[in-house]
Amino acid sequence: MKKYFIILLALLSTQTTKAQSPEWCDSVCVLDIYIDEFTPPGNITVLVENSSTNFINYPTLIVIDNGTNDTIADDELVFELFGQAGMSTVEHYVTSTLTEIPDNLFATVLFSDNIWDETCELTFPCDSVADTISQPVHDLNSIGSIKIYPLPSTEIIFVNP
Repeated sequence: MKKYFIILLALLSTQTTKAQSPEWCDSVCVLDIYIDEFTPPGNITVLVENSSTNFINYPTLIVIDNGTNDTIADDELVFELFGQAGMSTVEHYVTSTLTEIPDNLFATVLFSDNIWDETCELTFPCDSVADTISQPVHDLNSIGSIKIYPLPSTEIIFVNP
């Protein structure tokens, strides 16, 4: 009986958690994967849009070709950037042996925040990001004035042209 009690206690104390993506993953999109004249030799360029307000700390990327299941790029935890700010689009140079990008590439990109140890599994080409940052910006000179209220504000600020 004591043996069964110890087994039951061990089972109850074991925590099982389902891995969940960080909430900011839905606001990150791989816009393009390419090699051009600005891409350093031995690298590919991965263009990542972060339309969240979260700062991604020491980002690293791994690119997996969905057609072959091969890892085609891996920065091997070499930090090229200190971070990617929210509401930004950044070119990430990732170590690769590729000399050209395969036609019709479908890939999984593992995009990690290495301070909070969070990883997003992104698809390329990405599904559309709901709140994209590439919306047109109004020319402030044509507006004349802008009203910002309430001031002071603690959470929500309204901007009216």
